[in-house]
Amino acid sequence: MKFFSDFVNRFGRNNLIVVAAIVALLIIGFFLLLGKSPLGQLVSNKPTLSVTPTAGPIPTPTRVPSNTIMITDRRALPKSLTIKKLTEINFINLSGDKIDIESADENNKELNIGVIEDNETSRVAVFKTPGTYKYTNTMNPKVAGEIIIE
Repeated sequence: MKFFSDFVNRFGRNNLIVVAAIVALLIIGFFLLLGKSPLGQLVSNKPTLSVTPTAGPIPTPTRVPSNTIMITDRRALPKSLTIKKLTEINFINLSGDKIDIESADENNKELNIGVIEDNETSRVAVFKTPGTYKYTNTMNPKVAGEIIIE
């Protein structure tokens, strides 16, 4: 015991506590590196799972009503729509820009619905007379279609 008390007196009690803490940390670090502890096993497992965050919830698919025409930057979907008379028709603008739906027949004013902003829907007046009505997007004339009223 004399040796221990001489050692404590020579180095000081606080210094010995610091040295003991450092030695303990070195021992713990050694076991972690070897993977002998549960924490070391977590650290040593190389394959990790990475999660890619998403922008938000995935939207639920919705059914497009049968009286709807979707206008894209390349075409009208469907190109030909057949409906019964007195049915409203919806145009949905998915083109990325404004569209302007106008009748191809100058005498038919029912189909001149005008400008629809991007991602908006417009309702067209109902058709009372059976027949075939052709239309175009005047801002992109390649986009055209027809409505057949039964």
